[in-house]
This record gives sequence, C-alpha cells and structure tokens, in this order.
Amino acid sequence: MAIAGAYIVFGIAYLLPIMFTGLWVGRRLTNRLSREAFVRLVTLLVLASGLALIGRYLSA
Repeated sequence: MAIAGAYIVFGIAYLLPIMFTGLWVGRRLTNRLSREAFVRLVTLLVLASGLALIGRYLSA
C-alpha cells in the first residue's frame, strides 16, 4: 500500500512495541547515568556494532 509515495508494510506494525520499549529504556538510562558514563556506554555500543559488522564481512 502506498500513501503519499511512501510504501507501508503492515508487518512492521508488530515492531512498534519493541521500538517504544527501546525508547523508554534509553530515556531511563540517560536520566540515571552521568553524561560521561552515557557517552562511554554509547561509544562501546557503537564499537561493538562496528566490530560485529567487520567480523560478518570478513567471514563472508
């Protein structure tokens, strides 16, 4: 189905609760952690994600 040029897949609607849960967890983390700890956490998550992508690329 297309609305204003954008394609909508109704199966994605099942992912909305997971998205809102992630938003809720993220907001709670930012409120509880200091700025430095939050930046460190985000940096580690981005690093881990990058390493996983590199590992997946090298194993293919």
